[in-house]
Amino acid sequence: MVHSYNKSQVLVLIYKEITERGLFYMSDIMKKYGISNRTYRRYLSDLEGLGLKLQRERFGSEVVEVDGEGLPVYDQKVVLITT
Repeated sequence: MVHSYNKSQVLVLIYKEITERGLFYMSDIMKKYGISNRTYRRYLSDLEGLGLKLQRERFGSEVVEVDGEGLPVYDQKVVLITT
């Protein structure tokens, strides 16, 4: 179910999810918060700007979105690196 959160709330919710669980999948986050791939990438950049070390890796062969240039966007697994 997609809730109507504002952009700041979504960032905080994604931050909470990655710090509690240690990982998430791009497709789950996009569906859960109703955001595009572009917005998703911006949020990841913001999280890294807050000091989180994130490792991104392609996950599976499912196309989750087609970008503005018509290219497929594949799912990602994002893992929080703690050292």
